[in-house]
Parts: sequence; C-alpha cells; structure tokens
Amino acid sequence: MSNERKINLKRFLCLTLIIAIFTVSAPLIALPDSDGPLIEIKNEPETNKETSSAAAVETEKKENIVKVFSSSDKSILTVEEKDYIIGCVAAEMPVTYDEEALKAQAVACYTFFRWKKNQGEDKSLNGADISDSERHQKYMTTEQMKEKWGKSFDKYYKKLEKAVDSVYKKVITYENEPIMAVFHALSPGATEDAKTVWGYEVPYLKSVSSEGDRLSPSFKSTLVLSDEEFVRLMSSLDGFSPSGKSESYIGNIEHSKAGTVTEITVCGAAYTGQQIRDALSLKSAAFSVSHTDNSFVFSVNGYGHFVGMSQYGADCMAKQGFKYDEILKHYYTGVEIE
Repeated sequence: MSNERKINLKRFLCLTLIIAIFTVSAPLIALPDSDGPLIEIKNEPETNKETSSAAAVETEKKENIVKVFSSSDKSILTVEEKDYIIGCVAAEMPVTYDEEALKAQAVACYTFFRWKKNQGEDKSLNGADISDSERHQKYMTTEQMKEKWGKSFDKYYKKLEKAVDSVYKKVITYENEPIMAVFHALSPGATEDAKTVWGYEVPYLKSVSSEGDRLSPSFKSTLVLSDEEFVRLMSSLDGFSPSGKSESYIGNIEHSKAGTVTEITVCGAAYTGQQIRDALSLKSAAFSVSHTDNSFVFSVNGYGHFVGMSQYGADCMAKQGFKYDEILKHYYTGVEIE
C-alpha cells in the first residue's frame, strides 16, 4: 500500500471516529436544555398551587376567628365565628322565640360584628375584635348556656344552631356596606329614628311601626321613688339643684312621635329622656311621671333604646308568617341581605 493511500485511510478513520463521538454525545448535551423547562413548567405551578392553597386556608381560619373582650375579667376569648354568633343570639334573644326571629337576630349579630370590624382597631379592647358588653353585643359561652338552660340545653342549642346555620354569613348591607345593625328588646309601639336618640342621622335607622310590642306582658313597667331617693339619684346629673316643693320639681316634658322623652325640665334644668333613664335606671326613655304621697311615679313603656330591630316585634312578625329577611327589611330601612 502506498504512503499516500495509507495517509488517506488514516484520515478516513479519524473522520469516522469524530462523527461517531459527536453522534453519541449530542443528545446527552441537549438533555438539560430540554428537560429543565419541562420540570420547571410541570412542578412550579404545583408548588405555587400548594402555597396558595395553604395561604387561603390560613386566611380563612383567621377570618373565621373572633376575639371577644370579656368585660367581667378583661380576658380575651378566641372562638370560631359561627360559635360566636350562636353565643350572641343565646345572650341577646330568648331562645323560645320563633325560629325566623332567631334567624333575624343571627343575621343582625353577624352584621354588627362585621360593621365593628370595618371601623378599625379599638384600642380599648386590647387587641380583641369586639366586647361582650352592652356597648357592643352580649355573648355567652357554651358552659354559660348549659348553666342557664339546664336540662333543656340540648334542645335549645340544637334549635339555635339550626337557625344560625341556615343564615350563616348573611349580611345586612346599605350601599354595599355592612350596617350598624343595632336592636332592642321592646319598643313603645314604634322604633325610634337614630337622630332622635343619638343626635345624628343614620339612613337605615328610621322610625317604623312595631305595634306587636304592645302585646308584651312586659310592655309597661313602673318605678316609684321617694322624694329622697329621687334627689339622691338625680344628683349624678350636672345642673341638678333641687329647691322648693318636690311636687314642683318636674316641669315641661316633650315626647317624640314614637314616645321617647326628647326633653324634660327638672328643677329648672333641661335633660333628655335618656339622661333621666340612665340616672334612675329606667327600662326606657319613654315615660311619664307624676308625684303623689311624697313619691315620684314613673310609668315606662318598652325596654331599650328603640333604635333598629325590636326583638319582641321580630317574634310577633315571625309568628304571623314573616320570614327573617322580611323582618330585617322592615326594621332596617332600604337595606339588602347579601
């Protein structure tokens, strides 16, 4: 074989070897470029999905927790949202009331809670969302319900739980915002306009008829105070200065259409009916007063501040066949249930 032929053969063999090596190696080099994005596309959304799901669950847990400031011992109770609503209805409305009235109360309690949350942080609550005092709305624990209802606990709790379950998360809104869903025990035959009681307008808290309240055996109450007791209690009010005969202490009295005393003159000083109610611990500010046998006699109608839903009135409406949403829309003007 000539030298030239040997050189050509060597060149052929080398070229063949290079092609073989390249052919085997090329796919191995391409693997990371092709599999990398596939793994990323396949796995990253799953990781994000799990993270989002976990975050959603955690957010839901936080949203479904209520921190209640205990007015008795200043502690903070942490409870599930639905349990909180059950506890509020148990504390605020007689469980013997009609189921539709209990539903209306549950929606009102939940709405008031949502409204309070929307007001922002209340520093007086030490980090809690709401208090169990009359300043906000009352609340009872399960243990307190057992103590109150005794052997009837199971029956009453099931009734209450059923009512709350059927309307849980329902909110009363005005212009797409939760309302200040206040309520009271018993009106004097009509609820009051917020401006009459608190001095400022609230568009959905207007005076409406509640004639069923007059049927309550607790509609009227009487308080008799001796002259000495009256002076002692009234002394807590600024400007009270008794003089002359006690039968002349009470001057002019003005009432709203619903029956609340809007102004009363006592020993020459003017007061609101609510001021007199607070000083004398009357059941309401809808009263008349007379003086006889060295005593002041207060004849009082209804129980509460009269703004918003009348609980007794709600029960009367329910017994007449009205549903919870109809009851709420009667007592809160121009609202929606969402």
